[in-house]
Amino acid sequence: GRASAGLLATPEGSAPLWLPIPIDIQDLLGRASSLVPVADGAFGASLLFVDEAGDDPQPSFSRDGIPLGTGHRWADDPWAVSLSGVELTGIASGPDRWGASAPAIALTSTAPATDAATTDTRFTKGSDDSYLRRVSFRTPVAPWSLRFDFDELIDQLPEDDLVGAANRHESKFRSARASVSRRMSDGTRLELTHERIRKHKTVLPVHDALHQELWAQRTSLAWRGETPVGRLQAAVFVNGADVEWDRARKLEIAREGVQVELAGRDDGLELGARVMAWRLDDDGTGTAEWAGDDAGPVSSGGQEAAMTALRPLRVGGLRVVPTGILRWHRQAGWNHSASLDLQAADSDRMRLTLQHGGRSPRSDELYTAARVTGAGIEAVLLPQHELGWESLDRAALSWRAGLLGNELVIDGAVRRLRDGIGWRPLAGETVTGRWANEVELDGWNVDLKLRRAGRCAGWARVEGIVSARGHDVKAGTPIALPPERSAVLNVFWEKHWFHEDGILELGYILEHRGGMGDPWLPGDDVRLPSVTLHHVIVGFRLVGVDLGYELHNLTNRRVPVSAGSLSPGQVNRWRMHWTFRH
Repeated sequence: GRASAGLLATPEGSAPLWLPIPIDIQDLLGRASSLVPVADGAFGASLLFVDEAGDDPQPSFSRDGIPLGTGHRWADDPWAVSLSGVELTGIASGPDRWGASAPAIALTSTAPATDAATTDTRFTKGSDDSYLRRVSFRTPVAPWSLRFDFDELIDQLPEDDLVGAANRHESKFRSARASVSRRMSDGTRLELTHERIRKHKTVLPVHDALHQELWAQRTSLAWRGETPVGRLQAAVFVNGADVEWDRARKLEIAREGVQVELAGRDDGLELGARVMAWRLDDDGTGTAEWAGDDAGPVSSGGQEAAMTALRPLRVGGLRVVPTGILRWHRQAGWNHSASLDLQAADSDRMRLTLQHGGRSPRSDELYTAARVTGAGIEAVLLPQHELGWESLDRAALSWRAGLLGNELVIDGAVRRLRDGIGWRPLAGETVTGRWANEVELDGWNVDLKLRRAGRCAGWARVEGIVSARGHDVKAGTPIALPPERSAVLNVFWEKHWFHEDGILELGYILEHRGGMGDPWLPGDDVRLPSVTLHHVIVGFRLVGVDLGYELHNLTNRRVPVSAGSLSPGQVNRWRMHWTFRH
């Protein structure tokens, strides 16, 4: 989860309050936000995040402000985002500052200590030889700094079943990232980062596949520092991935780009520019049977660019932030986007945001033929080379206040999507269709967030999020519509003993997702039932070491998570978090 802004401060010199380590990206986002994760099975299976109707369910991730993706759904697997050495610092829906329209997940590298090297280790051990090994090493702040982040998660649970059959699955994920940083005497910093990722998964029901292999690499060179006109960040990045299905069909994609951001002094003008180029090669093996004229090998590429400008203004007692975005996409052409933020100049209690934007088509929607299946149901998703920009208008209101010792936050939004990218069946077909700018959708959502912390025979914290949503599809066939209701509840308690050399920790987590349509199939005719999961964590913190035991899915409830797959049953894990300075 995320640290709550409503937590009471612990006494000076006291140990920081307990926050259970997240195992993977689904664990992190599912417990910290209104995003609803939907996975086609256990770890490593196809994973989507839904929240606002009409948003792309494939999140966009950035680390230290640098994008991590390639723009292709297969390559931008959320499981391939390592959590070693990073912190979650932002989650946003609707158009972002670069004009995308998908959940934007911002990660920030954990800052090094000023006086010593730090090694942060996190381990879990579950049933059936399942385990997590996560290590982050950072040298102290110095003219030359090094860091190394390693992440390995292996899951061999037998409870990843197709409906009506038992199929043992195997998931393996490994990531290694190294960074070297040069800090100049004037405070500017040059950092080179390289990351390599390997993922292996067997049994992917929604893709009717028995094997998936993913190799990915990310390299970036970033310069950050102060200039006479403000803070400047300039970065060059290259992201690439190879995806192989059933040891036959192979897709290769790479995207490189340059990004420059300038933040003026004293709430001055902020400017940004990003230019990217991508290349896709798909050998198309096995598509001849169902893809028609779109079968066979595909090689293509494209370029895109965006320029942003915003300027905080003081208008009476209001802080007003207008933002303008100009974008170009080789296939979709030119487009513009704008937003306006308004809030009181001396308070963040209420904020109104008005946005106009919409996303460009992804490379898989333009050039990749895909097929999804489940429980005798099949849909063929053919590419469309002539897709254009979506048009999205969104208004959001956020209000926060203290209520009877609680921190209360209410976030609401309404949206109007036109020219949305959805699925259109071919003439005379019910199974085969093509992407098209035909979706017209109106939607709304309200999130109620309540946080409370205080003394209760120790330290107790409660954080809950209840979300309600609605949508009206006026035209077209969208994919991945969210549930009407969802909720997350985190309850943590700890008791400090022995001058804080020993701390007892108890945690309870509830996750609820209402009924929804299968997010991989067009429309919402195939319904998935609601599900409520309960998790319990018991831990004890010694000096520098946090030991614990988790029961995930306490009631061992299993429900369909797609038209052809059941959710995992009860999972038990031993947990250890050990941080030491040297």
